[in-house]
Amino acid sequence: MFNFILCIMANIFRIYIIRQFMGLFYDTKIVEKKKELLCYVLYFLYTIIPYLLFHQPVLNFITSFSGVLVLTFLYGKSMKKNIFVSSSIYIVNGLCDCVSVLLFVDYKAGSDMNEIFAVLTDFLFWICYFGVGRVLKGKEKSETIHIPLILIPVGSVGIVVLLVSETVSFPIKIVFICLVLLFINVWTFYIYGIISEFYKERYEGILLKKEVEAYQKQSAMLKETEERINQIRHDLRHHVCELRILANNKKYEEIVGYLDNMEEVTEYGANRSISGNQEIDSMLNYLLEKAETSLKVVHKNIKIPEGLQHSMDINIILGNLLENAIESAEQTKEQLLDIKVIYRQGVLKILVSNSYVGSYQYEHGVKKTTKKEGKNHGIGLQSVQKTVEKYQGVMDVNTKNGIFQVKIVMYI
Repeated sequence: MFNFILCIMANIFRIYIIRQFMGLFYDTKIVEKKKELLCYVLYFLYTIIPYLLFHQPVLNFITSFSGVLVLTFLYGKSMKKNIFVSSSIYIVNGLCDCVSVLLFVDYKAGSDMNEIFAVLTDFLFWICYFGVGRVLKGKEKSETIHIPLILIPVGSVGIVVLLVSETVSFPIKIVFICLVLLFINVWTFYIYGIISEFYKERYEGILLKKEVEAYQKQSAMLKETEERINQIRHDLRHHVCELRILANNKKYEEIVGYLDNMEEVTEYGANRSISGNQEIDSMLNYLLEKAETSLKVVHKNIKIPEGLQHSMDINIILGNLLENAIESAEQTKEQLLDIKVIYRQGVLKILVSNSYVGSYQYEHGVKKTTKKEGKNHGIGLQSVQKTVEKYQGVMDVNTKNGIFQVKIVMYI
């Protein structure tokens, strides 16, 4: 009698967990509560009666899986998504059942079980719900599910059924399991490719955001410069009068000081317009201002014509190299950054050097050490390399005497 009551309570709790799982994948608020409750009561009767009468794993699988599949149609009409959700819920529940039973007893199909294992299954199922809920928290409940994604939980369900079945021969079980594992591994590599592409697009988005910030900063700087120059023009008559008075009184040192102050105001921002190319200047000004704020020594030699094409790709190169160089140099005692960008007769030469600390070493672009590469230079070099190759260029990376140096030659 106690085992029967425990079985009823365990199944009620399991159905409650299934209902909670549904909420992770669907908007359950769209279903009328009375209708929903009735469907779950019918599901309870549909699964508990065959279980109590026959104790057959295959029959239990059929009733449990088909029942969950029918329940999914309460919340969504997409067959692919419903199969995916019902398979996922069942495989999680089935694996919890296997863990709670097979680890402790030598279970035989059709034999009676102590329902305490059903309670243990429910607790494991409940823990899995919180784990899945944490992963899916805040994610949009999409109706789009790809068929290969459906096959993963479906194949897992098939493995569990074959493992507990005594009617299927051992070789067939092995072949099926190997095929499912092969498919999962192939799909994993496909997902890896998608994730890599996603992070590439995300990285390019971050770079674009920084370019927008650079343009905004450049625009603000030019606006402030223009305002200062307009102010000088407006006050020019007063300045001329003041200089005439100082000259009549032969106060030459004060004249020089007065002119120095005027020069400082008129040249504000002029030292920031490095190359004359507005798009490239915006990025360079943004990063070099950061370098001059955080580093001790910054040398720059920029000679780029105003009409230079492909400024977007050049910004990708300079943005990656400078950002990595600044972050690396900040960690050193010398805090040194040296950048040279020269364009002459269709050839663009870039040389970025910075002080660094770390165990990674390069010689002619080849990493010499097997130790883990530092984060500062490893992230952006691949993107830079691809951009350089786009123009049949050459990139050379070297480390020597605490200096990390990147040389690039491109034909633009």
